[in-house]
Amino acid sequence: MPGRFTEEAVRSVHAAVALAERRDDRKVGTEHLLVSVTASGLPTITGLLDGLGLPEGRLLAILEEFDDAALSSLGIETIHLDVTTGPEWVGRRRHRPFTKAAKDTLNGSGEEARLLRHRYLGPEHILLALIRRPPHDVAYRILAASG
Repeated sequence: MPGRFTEEAVRSVHAAVALAERRDDRKVGTEHLLVSVTASGLPTITGLLDGLGLPEGRLLAILEEFDDAALSSLGIETIHLDVTTGPEWVGRRRHRPFTKAAKDTLNGSGEEARLLRHRYLGPEHILLALIRRPPHDVAYRILAASG
């Protein structure tokens, strides 16, 4: 088993929690992990996204489009929140729970690191685990919608 999560990976997970809270989502899902990991600013992640033709912020826009379509089908007009600011942590507090898919992804990041023979778990390992999600997963659908 690889070592522990890097500081960047921990920040990405905290950002996913903060994103779920700002959006008032009940749970932290793979979509939150995807947006926060891709916004980490790490050269490996940025290079991968640039190579795929995904400008910064595009995945968040796609997530909002998914939300808009779902809500408009129910006749609800959407309000867009500013989720670009970083998380603000004040002491210890409870956060929203993670979905099973998000937990599986974080566990899968350990397997990705092990396969690469890395002794650490970074945002790149989380992204690799997200890419391997099944087609019905929200993060997978966002990646597919991005081309």
